[in-house]
Amino acid sequence: MSSTTLPKNTKEEDNTYQSTSQIDRSLISILWHEDYYDGYLSGMCLYRGKMHYFKGVDEGEVVYFKDEEGFDEIDKDRSDKWWRRFVLFELTDLEVVEATRRHDLFRKHVGTHTDYDSDSPQRREIGKTHPQSEWNLYYDQAKEWGPLFDQANRNSIGWFEE
Repeated sequence: MSSTTLPKNTKEEDNTYQSTSQIDRSLISILWHEDYYDGYLSGMCLYRGKMHYFKGVDEGEVVYFKDEEGFDEIDKDRSDKWWRRFVLFELTDLEVVEATRRHDLFRKHVGTHTDYDSDSPQRREIGKTHPQSEWNLYYDQAKEWGPLFDQANRNSIGWFEE
């Protein structure tokens, strides 16, 4: 995703986001991100012991309102000022193998800066990047790849919120 904001719900995403159930965030461990802007936008995660693909579909700010006495109140259901919602897609065994192969190649030639500390899935691991002269060893191959799977024809299994 190259834009700086997440897309609002489109017809394609209505079936995969609003018609599914929320997944408890504590059950998800982020493994790596593929797209990032002020936080991850898409990538791979573990859910119930299996690798899944996640993609951001919605974001917003916490709603402030005035109480009866005119004081600002924060929406008590949200503890952070900004939130993002992500849909989760189950992958086939072959898709997991391919996603891992692609990411291993990225790690080998570009860097480990998109990986997350497995003990703290919400914190980015401080990884290194390789010299820029190596990056094309990954990006030249990546240009030839199609999408990992067809998101338009696959329903998500649920969604989570950050």
